[in-house]
Amino acid sequence: MSPDQDDTERLHRYLLGSLSAAEGDAVEAAYLAGDDAFRRLLAAEEELIDSYAAGALSEADRRRFEEHFLASPARRERVAFARALARLPPAETSSAAATPAAATPAPAAPTRPRPRHLAWAGLAAALMLALLGSAGLLLRSRALSTELARARAEREAAAERSRLADRRTAELQTQVERLSEELAQTRSAATGAVVVAVLAPGLEREGARPSLRLPPRVDTVRLRLLLEEDGHTRYAATLQTPDGDVLASVRGLPSGPAAKGRAVDLALPAAVLPDGTYVVELKGITRGGGTEGVASYQLRVLRTPTAP
Repeated sequence: MSPDQDDTERLHRYLLGSLSAAEGDAVEAAYLAGDDAFRRLLAAEEELIDSYAAGALSEADRRRFEEHFLASPARRERVAFARALARLPPAETSSAAATPAAATPAPAAPTRPRPRHLAWAGLAAALMLALLGSAGLLLRSRALSTELARARAEREAAAERSRLADRRTAELQTQVERLSEELAQTRSAATGAVVVAVLAPGLEREGARPSLRLPPRVDTVRLRLLLEEDGHTRYAATLQTPDGDVLASVRGLPSGPAAKGRAVDLALPAAVLPDGTYVVELKGITRGGGTEGVASYQLRVLRTPTAP
């Protein structure tokens, strides 16, 4: 079997749904990659339809064709058209051309001649069906080309969204690391004062949960909660365990400027923060006094043991 025949056979099996998942994915990847593969798929599809209309498929292929290929209404219409073409009678030949002059029989009893316009009507109908078939193939080709272009555009848009998300995550991580380095000197010099941690929302989804190491003799921990959008005048913050147990809750917190954008400062007694993982839920206070969710932050606290 030649490479072209082998490729056509593989496309027939794809259209009949008899390829494995990996082989089907390979055919679809080639179909999306270029116009040549797209044209070969169209040709294989037309050949398969003609074979079915002519009754040339095996029993197994005919069953797969009817169960898999004819699941689409558009394909059913094309198959119905092909079967109508297959039922047309062949063109009539002239009796004078088919019978030699020397063998002309004796004049028979006069018969009523067949109207010539009936033969021309049959030819005209066949020609019209052929033209309609060509128009249908052209429309199908254009529709598949549009579908291919749309699939390519969606794939490129998804890749661009992924790149933007990765860049945003990298920016937030860099910002947190820089602010943490700036506060490291303050934490090391603190003796019973305040330790500050800067938290950004969403970093825990990327496996970048920040850690806060608390030295001895620290009285207060101030959490600076970075905002992606500052849409409220006041905020409410709740410190919870990962299981949802509330350890502290503060309302009426204002927002203020941060190194980049806006932030809400939450001051907590260091005594409520032993070793462990914590969740801070930030909500905006509405005009009616209710609250609506704004962001969620996670923090890992590590206590530095007291020197003997």
